[in-house]
Amino acid sequence: MKTLRRITGPFAERPYYELEDIEGICTDELQGVNLYPSNPERIRIDRFLEKRFGITPQYEDLPESVLGYTKFGPKGVEVIVVARSLSEDRSKTAERRINSTLAHEAGHALLHSHLFVFDARPTSFFDDTYLDKPQIICRDVEEVSPSNYTIGSLRSVL
Repeated sequence: MKTLRRITGPFAERPYYELEDIEGICTDELQGVNLYPSNPERIRIDRFLEKRFGITPQYEDLPESVLGYTKFGPKGVEVIVVARSLSEDRSKTAERRINSTLAHEAGHALLHSHLFVFDARPTSFFDDTYLDKPQIICRDVEEVSPSNYTIGSLRSVL
């Protein structure tokens, strides 16, 4: 991992990972909780979150364009939330969307937790009206733009 200096945004530095770094981190983490398959197959991402972070994903009512978020605290990941509307859908597409959202949030948990420990995180990414709202929000791709996503597209970090 490298860090890049920033002049905008909530952090003075931003982590930057090469694709092979991300692949190695994910492989090591899956092996560490005995969930790395010997042959290519689906990963039970919900089980990974339980074993690695000691959390069970929660499903809550979220605004239509919000798929999920990860809440961090001084000790790391506190909760991962996914839009309840996805779990109520019961279609194959919704099931895939849940899994990909959980995997995306697991990426935040693995690659960004260090930004939030030791109370080094900013009070809020947003203005004061959002102080008790989630610290990272993942939106549909069409929703991501510098004007409506104050901290920028985290997809570029991953």
